[in-house]
Amino acid sequence: MRRISVYPLLIQCVLLIAFIHVGFAQTALDSLVVATSEGHDTSRVQAYAELCRQLRNTDTERAIAYGEQGCALAASIQDANGEAVGRQTLANAFIIAGNYGQALRELHLANDLNRRLGNRQREAACLSNLGIIHLNLGNLSKALEHHTSALALREELQDSAGIANSFNNLGVLYTELGNHAQALVYYSSSLDMKRKLGQDTRLAVNLNNIAVCHREMGETAKAKELFLQSLDSYHAQGDLHGEAMVLGNLGNLSSQTGLWDDARDYHNRALRLQKQVGDPEGAALEHLSLSEWHGKKGGHQLASAHADTALQLATEIGSIKLMRDANLRLSESHEQVGNIVKGLFHLKAYHRLNEELSTEEASRQMAELETRLETARIESELDVLKAENELNLQRIVFEKRVGRATLGLLIMALLLIGISAYAYRRKKQDNLILEEKNTIIGQKNLSIVQSIQYAQRIQRAVITSEAALQLVLPGSLLLFRPKDIVSGDFFWVAKQGGRCYAAVADCTGHGVPGAFVSIVGHTELSKALRELNDPSPMQILTYLDQRIRETLRNEEDNQVSDGMDICLTVLDPATRQLSFCGALRPLMVFSTRALVHERAQVVEGADGFLHIIPASRRPVGKTDRDTPFEGITLQLIASDRVFLYSDGFADQFGGAQDRKFGNRPFRELLLATSVLPTNEQQQQLEKTLDDWMAATSQTDDICVLGFTVG
Repeated sequence: MRRISVYPLLIQCVLLIAFIHVGFAQTALDSLVVATSEGHDTSRVQAYAELCRQLRNTDTERAIAYGEQGCALAASIQDANGEAVGRQTLANAFIIAGNYGQALRELHLANDLNRRLGNRQREAACLSNLGIIHLNLGNLSKALEHHTSALALREELQDSAGIANSFNNLGVLYTELGNHAQALVYYSSSLDMKRKLGQDTRLAVNLNNIAVCHREMGETAKAKELFLQSLDSYHAQGDLHGEAMVLGNLGNLSSQTGLWDDARDYHNRALRLQKQVGDPEGAALEHLSLSEWHGKKGGHQLASAHADTALQLATEIGSIKLMRDANLRLSESHEQVGNIVKGLFHLKAYHRLNEELSTEEASRQMAELETRLETARIESELDVLKAENELNLQRIVFEKRVGRATLGLLIMALLLIGISAYAYRRKKQDNLILEEKNTIIGQKNLSIVQSIQYAQRIQRAVITSEAALQLVLPGSLLLFRPKDIVSGDFFWVAKQGGRCYAAVADCTGHGVPGAFVSIVGHTELSKALRELNDPSPMQILTYLDQRIRETLRNEEDNQVSDGMDICLTVLDPATRQLSFCGALRPLMVFSTRALVHERAQVVEGADGFLHIIPASRRPVGKTDRDTPFEGITLQLIASDRVFLYSDGFADQFGGAQDRKFGNRPFRELLLATSVLPTNEQQQQLEKTLDDWMAATSQTDDICVLGFTVG
């Protein structure tokens, strides 16, 4: 009996299935093309929008052409709903093509239509896309504003799929800020929600983004595994744009791990796909990567050629960030071949563009919001005073009139009746005026509260979350109680190169002013990790001090009146070595050893010792003193417990005599409870604080962060 091979038959079946799949896809496109010229006008508008949607990732130029025809038709027949959908779809195609100017125009037009139609779900999608564009243009404050607005709207609508997308977008924003622990929280939340919703075909973007976080945190093996999963998912969907993005990320990862040949191959594959889909931004990124690759391999001519092409593409789409990076690569490339003049030219361009991407815009917007809040408060107070003055004047006039009427009571009884009636009418008018003033005051107060709540949303989106804290320092305790809706105290954690960074800061003031300083401080701490090479706490505080001075400087007298006290640590879990630097905020370490550092003040307890490590005697910002910060290194052991804290707990009023809790009782409290598990210690701290405050209002923001050395 002959053995019949099934493999040729199997291959033929696979090819036949693939051919049928492609045939069906092409047939569907052909049907849509036919529908654009036949049937009712509204159906033709829908067909144009669907063609634009289906072609935007594979043939962006055709997608844009169909989208523009559909929008023009919808406008001519006054189909507002069809025009809104069409412009939103067209904007997405412009984003893929890198034409952000046109994308912004279409999104704003679409959003105006969505508001008129009351379609809040599409309005949220427009806000989300606006955030994506501003992030790509390097305008991080605008991106954050649009993404948080989109998330708030989707939460109000209980749109689970939309919330999952907003979580992913906020993760991208935090990745750009260098806060990978916070980004990982948003990415993971988005991935979990999509899986619960059964959106298995939409997991590729989350897998790619989570892989980026692991790569930036030094976990390269996990990153590569997730990148390959994402690549397979994009390939199965036929999404060439997504494939190109992941291939570029794999190229960067290969360079990071020293696999240079793999890196070049990945970047070349990515570049071919970016050209195929017509994405100038993606192509510019790959040209920059290849320029860096050739530069490291000594091919300076090819390195310059790739960087030149990247600069041309970046200039065409108006991306300041890409123009900055391309100028830096050209400067390095020309310098390596000895062309000092060209190198200097591009270096100057780099510094100019880098300055444009600074936090000045974010600071300006925060200052504008603070001004609006302060103006609203002053107007409210003036309205109250004005209402009181008017009522006082009216009461005086009324009393005089009644007095004159009383004098003539005996001889002018009829006149008295008239005056009484007049007084009654005046009283009714006074009451109406008072009610009107109270309504105005209530509206002003509501506006102030709403503005502060909006500031709270911005601060919550920027500041580290408790979930991110547990990712970086598992099992840590956190007692965080803002005095007002927003806080001047903040905590910050990050993980990079296997080391764990943690800080607790107390900014100038509390409430809204303190919150604005906290946002600047948190952002600059993340930037310090991104821009400095393996920085020590002392280097980070020096960088933070310089950026605070530049950002919060008074332009009239060049003085800095705001800043912060901060305690900053870096822990190497492998060696248990802890580096510390503080600006007026000391560090406390509980240990069973009597000596941790020769400069420490030691408090002895029944079960161990509490070591108070002194800080530098100067704050960050808000001072003319330029004395350098001083770093301290401690060699800890397993079970040592580290505490970072603001002065809020010790300064809280309460007790029978209504006095401050005090530094000494606070230290004794930590010493007595540090033998407990961290969750029980946190409960004891919270109970002690609640019992002490009783009916007393909170005096200041409170933040205590503690973690145990493993």
